[in-house]
Amino acid sequence: MDPQQLYRLVQAYYGTPYRWGGTDPRVGLDCSAFVQRVYAHLGWRLPRTALKQYTRLPPVTTAYLLPGDLVFFRAPGRPVDHVGLVLWDGLMAHASQARGGVVVEPLSRYAGRYIGARRPLAGVVPAKSY
Repeated sequence: MDPQQLYRLVQAYYGTPYRWGGTDPRVGLDCSAFVQRVYAHLGWRLPRTALKQYTRLPPVTTAYLLPGDLVFFRAPGRPVDHVGLVLWDGLMAHASQARGGVVVEPLSRYAGRYIGARRPLAGVVPAKSY
């Protein structure tokens, strides 16, 4: 996936308020709706919740994350609690409840909660390495 195209899509949502269960950017989005909408702009349908995205999409090794990969996190008592969208250089975009909306942050900030990555575009070969 072209990182510039991905970043332009993310920018369109930057600052959209966080809303648990939210699917309308005018009102607010939760994390899984945010990544679902970004992929919808690319013509791809993703499952609605972070748990379904995690269990239904192809896994990818953390050592080889590409722009567009999804990264997943857990909270105490929940197997999957959050999803973010890999950009580049250790950055991810996500709809953050703590930060109040869609933001870009270092993936490392959430390392203690990280559980794995998924590649919605598995089998699609990137034009170049990033």
